[in-house]
Amino acid sequence: MSTSDSSSEAEGDSDQSESNEMVGYRQQPGKLPFSKPGSGGKNRFSEPTDQSMIPESEGGDLAQPWGSHRHDGLVSGQIIGKRTSLVDSNWKVTGQAKYGDDIRLPGEII
Repeated sequence: MSTSDSSSEAEGDSDQSESNEMVGYRQQPGKLPFSKPGSGGKNRFSEPTDQSMIPESEGGDLAQPWGSHRHDGLVSGQIIGKRTSLVDSNWKVTGQAKYGDDIRLPGEII
């Protein structure tokens, strides 16, 4: 091994130790320096997350009355097969319901 080979190996080691520097990238003048993408940025530790905003299914404190997803009531059978309230059925049966054809506007020509 010659001395030129050992010097090139030493240079290769120094390139790997400078992992924050992006090789071949020139940043515009006046811009703030930033870390290499995927390196975790300047602050590698993020702020702790508020546990009250995380659902119980993910290990947080946010209560989920029907399950881990809002459609779990449909999937688990809590809704299927149950009676549904027909809010407008009384109006339809008694003829009190207003349909689009029943409405008359002022100045309307029939």
